[in-house]
Amino acid sequence: MNLDRKPVREFRCGDVIANVWANRMTGRHEWYSVTFSRRYRKDGRWNFTSSLRYRDLMNACLLYTSDAADE
Repeated sequence: MNLDRKPVREFRCGDVIANVWANRMTGRHEWYSVTFSRRYRKDGRWNFTSSLRYRDLMNACLLYTSDAADE
């Protein structure tokens, strides 16, 4: 497993971030997956979590349905 992988694309809306990951398997086609995360400040430092609050869901939906995601 390559832990230094980087997403092929990143989208942001407010504090919500959507990362698009390319997945490849030898002898098979390439496919993509999306992970959502949220950034927050605690004790003056930025942190990240995969848990979204109720009020973050609209930003996640906007990222999911945005025209930029179709590029």
